[in-house]
Amino acid sequence: MSEKYLYPDNRVIKTKERVKKSLLTLLNQKNFNDITIMDIVKLAKINRGTFYNHYKNKEQLLNEIVDEIMADLIHSYRSPYQSNKKLKISDISPSTVKLFDHVYKNYTFYSSIVNSDMLPTFQHRLCLELCRLALYDVRISNPKINSNLYASYTAFATGGMLIEWVRGGFKYSPDYMAKQLVEILNISPNQIMVER
Repeated sequence: MSEKYLYPDNRVIKTKERVKKSLLTLLNQKNFNDITIMDIVKLAKINRGTFYNHYKNKEQLLNEIVDEIMADLIHSYRSPYQSNKKLKISDISPSTVKLFDHVYKNYTFYSSIVNSDMLPTFQHRLCLELCRLALYDVRISNPKINSNLYASYTAFATGGMLIEWVRGGFKYSPDYMAKQLVEILNISPNQIMVER
């Protein structure tokens, strides 16, 4: 096979990056359904033919962006236990939690999605990925706890924490958020009290 087909052309990579950046910029200005291919290509400074050389439609473009983000999110989620076969939640150090670094690094994407009409669709995908990670990677020693329900609980709690952090304009640093997540995961029931 020719080397040409093994490695993507730098021009193709740069064009696709401009197209993706254009879509994310437009999501800050209008709803996804109101964005046209013409809007995207005009902002990316390419012609429609170039767009259609790479994407069938704007939905395929958005799906490619989300797939790339999810792959990086999964890698970041697994960061604390990447080099360990087993690790107790209580042994996780905030410095190894890279989930918030991932979100902060992809600030433009998360801000665009969270502040757009695409949030419900994205939130569903985010929680689905977090739920899968909890199901595949986490073992619970308490037989009374249903692993599917536990996975859903942690996925929606973590996903909600991420989304509210973005919605709040990244008020806290990624380090602070990592420390808070570790503290929340390790909170003991006798430290929680209900008062009226």
